[in-house]
Amino acid sequence: MPMPSQQDAELRKIVTQHVDQLVKVIEESVRREIADAVVAMCGPGAAAASRPARGVKARSMACIAPGCSNASKGPRFRYLCADHMDAPAKDVEAWRAARKSGARQEQAPRKRSLRPARAAGVGRGGARSMDCIAPNCGNRSKGPRFQYLCDKHIGAPKKDVQAWRAAKKAAG
Repeated sequence: MPMPSQQDAELRKIVTQHVDQLVKVIEESVRREIADAVVAMCGPGAAAASRPARGVKARSMACIAPGCSNASKGPRFRYLCADHMDAPAKDVEAWRAARKSGARQEQAPRKRSLRPARAAGVGRGGARSMDCIAPNCGNRSKGPRFQYLCDKHIGAPKKDVQAWRAAKKAAG
């Protein structure tokens, strides 16, 4: 294999320089085309995408402490700023209650539903008591799968369970 001559080395150097320049030009052209496509797709105000959409109310992120105008750290930190993060829980609850009552007064009264209210446990959505149905038993039951019986009463005779269920139903 023959040794590369000095002319070959110069030729390679020139070709390498031109290829590098060509790559830079193509790269810049591609960037411009992508930027133009993004602007065309999102519109000229794409930079303002961080603002909430029309009709969407932005959540208030102010600190709930009275007289504090600092930005809060959000719901994870109970809407408190860094200065009030270490406030006692008693104070924080008072601030939340005051803020909640103030916000409710400003709202328009809610419209009443035309549908009559359902009794608890009727149809969907009614909360069932998870107490054991055995009389004078204050234990928590294991739920509907175990006929609302606690661990202590699961092995009770069927007659007793039926009597307990009838008494519970009659009591309401």
